[in-house]
Amino acid sequence: MANPRNYTYNDISKLTTFTVVTILIRAVGVLVMSSLSVYHLMLVENKGQLDSRTLVVENLVVVSALCVLLLLLLNFLVYLVWIYRVCKNAHALSLNHPVRFSPGWAVGWYFVPIANIFKPPRVMAAIWSNSSPDISREGSDDSNQTINLWWALWILTSVVNQVSANENLAISTQTTLTIVALGMDLCLCYLWINIVRQVQSMQQEKFAIYDNLSVTCSACGEPIVNSKAANCEMCGEPVPASATTGSDSFL
Repeated sequence: MANPRNYTYNDISKLTTFTVVTILIRAVGVLVMSSLSVYHLMLVENKGQLDSRTLVVENLVVVSALCVLLLLLLNFLVYLVWIYRVCKNAHALSLNHPVRFSPGWAVGWYFVPIANIFKPPRVMAAIWSNSSPDISREGSDDSNQTINLWWALWILTSVVNQVSANENLAISTQTTLTIVALGMDLCLCYLWINIVRQVQSMQQEKFAIYDNLSVTCSACGEPIVNSKAANCEMCGEPVPASATTGSDSFL
């Protein structure tokens, strides 16, 4: 099934599952690293920087940090593939209004300085709207509360992690910030998984409805969404009365 811009819907169930798995692995990695960091700070405060146990744990923190860095990179790369594919699907499933961002820019905005602070949630919101079976939401990029909270945690977690790494801070402050950052990161991953699964689920539902439509426009081949429409909503060509008689609306 393709729309006039030659986007084709493809099932992304396996990619979605892989994306969720990388988010979960990332969450476990961050949990381990943060726990080691907190333990290390406690040892420094109680036994001193040069204590043998402190030095061992410090080395473990460094190793875990490198592993988490690789996990974050893997998670981000898989997510970018997912956002590209899911944006293409959203375009393919758009009946009245296209997604406001191309698949390329759905990925590209993450690499544009300053814009990467506020554009990604709008991209996700636009994909969400055009993936919804409710076609009245197509063309919108208004964020919902879940997306807003997910992105706020994305930004805040990064900021708190940067601040907690400041060695000039009191150890107690560093410990508190590390725990706060861990909590926010786990909440971030929870919301992220929910968003990824929900978008994929909505696209499957919309495709099932869209693909089962039996009435199509003779001029462009697209489904006739509104059974009472006099003209095709995609190309504007007149719809023969016989084509819509007895046909139900898309929603």
